[in-house]
Amino acid sequence: MFRKKKKKYAKKPKAIVQKITADATIPFYATEESAFMDLSTIEHVSMNKGEIRLIRTGLKVQCPPGYYIKIVSRSGLTTQGLVVANSPAIIDADYRGELFVIVRAFSPITISSGNRIAQMQFVKIDDVEIEEGIVSLDTERGICGIGSTGA
Repeated sequence: MFRKKKKKYAKKPKAIVQKITADATIPFYATEESAFMDLSTIEHVSMNKGEIRLIRTGLKVQCPPGYYIKIVSRSGLTTQGLVVANSPAIIDADYRGELFVIVRAFSPITISSGNRIAQMQFVKIDDVEIEEGIVSLDTERGICGIGSTGA
């Protein structure tokens, strides 16, 4: 019996990450099959319930061509009352400033420097060409908006 040959995958795209402070942590996958990389902070922050803060990462990132960065909450921190306020946060490929994470506290919480505060993922962009339409765009679903398919 012959073994099937393993598929060879195309070379992975590379992102360039620059530490702008010595204590910054390069994003990393927590496990081999993680979909998102963990993103850490360089700040020590105490937040009250309802507070929204911009949290520093100490990193600058250059996306691979054709990608953008998506930042979302970490489930472990969400259970403690901390979420990415504008989740999913989108970082365009041409942004070159420091990465910040906008967080909101739903209960009092303290975050220490080096703590993982969010998750990030590089997402491939499918460019779409926009064309002005002159034909009807109506469907059976209708145009009622939110809840238009029923409760």
